[in-house]
Amino acid sequence: MVIMDILSTNQGAYRLVKNRARIINQTHTNYIVCPEGEFTQSIIDSGAPVISYDIKRELGLSTMKEIMALLRILKEYNPDVVHSHNSKTGAITRMAAYLYNKRNKRKILVIHQVHGYYFNGVSGLKGTIYKTIEKLLARFTDVLLFQNLTELAMSRGMKMDRHARLEYIANGISFDEFEGVRRNQPDGGNVFNMLTIARIERVKNQQQIIDGLNLLVNLQNRKNIMLYLIGEQSNDYHQEITQQIRRYHLENHVTFTGMLDREALMGYFSRGDLSVLTSIKEGKPRAIMESLYVGIPCIGTDVTGTNEVIINDLNGYLIPLNDASALADRIAQLMDNPETRNRLSQNATAYAKEHFDERQVIARLLELYEGNF
Repeated sequence: MVIMDILSTNQGAYRLVKNRARIINQTHTNYIVCPEGEFTQSIIDSGAPVISYDIKRELGLSTMKEIMALLRILKEYNPDVVHSHNSKTGAITRMAAYLYNKRNKRKILVIHQVHGYYFNGVSGLKGTIYKTIEKLLARFTDVLLFQNLTELAMSRGMKMDRHARLEYIANGISFDEFEGVRRNQPDGGNVFNMLTIARIERVKNQQQIIDGLNLLVNLQNRKNIMLYLIGEQSNDYHQEITQQIRRYHLENHVTFTGMLDREALMGYFSRGDLSVLTSIKEGKPRAIMESLYVGIPCIGTDVTGTNEVIINDLNGYLIPLNDASALADRIAQLMDNPETRNRLSQNATAYAKEHFDERQVIARLLELYEGNF
């Protein structure tokens, strides 16, 4: 069986599907279709073949060209299954697969995985338009996969199951990649290291973190805090965050690392005291799962996706979206109570082992793929 995972970024391919594709390639052929980038060779070296596909993250004048380019790839490789990720790639994949299926006797199984509906992060007319588009695209989909139960229920309410099969797939991480990596125990008055692992873009809402950091450093005089913003950068929003940091005079408390490979990321995990994610929406945040597995307590906004990973006062805390004071209060609480951090840390690892094993996700995927042929 030939399977194609289709993504709009090289970084996303590396983070989200590299390991899964490597395992599936032991019994089938699982290509990763994505743009060329700094992680292409690492993906190939892991055992997951890559097909180069030039696609931009945003909709624009190039969209029709991107549909036709993907159609040419489908004709060349004749996959049995296409499995798209993220909103734009999902739309392009379903249009290209529709054209392919119209022109050929054999049919590609079309799967789209929802990593957090785009319309959940916008409001008004724009949100309505994107919701309508997703409902229409369901007509060109065989299976819609969901990482969280909220969006599964939402899709049923929108009657998408009239056209597509809706399946809860959850999300998981590769425990093998983190073997031997554990958070160092806190040691008194040293620097308190906070990690935010997310693309620097508006939907990830790093602004709330910087606002909270300002309250801690400048109003509460907590000078022993370092925040590491780990992830690729969207230029416009990155500039906004940089200006915000300068306005609060936090330059000595924030470091942008850019996107890191696995080896470099492990170093930050080993010394992280807290992982923070203040997204507007999520599918089911992988970075939080990874943080929990290595024993790092987490704070996240109480939004779709994140609130199915962080359990209040068990492995971390949920806070209201855009409430910088609530974030600062929770961080201060953890800074002042190493016993609480240790309790949350132990619970975090245990909870992750029980709920976030990627092998279970892969087994469900293979059952889904193979059950249709």
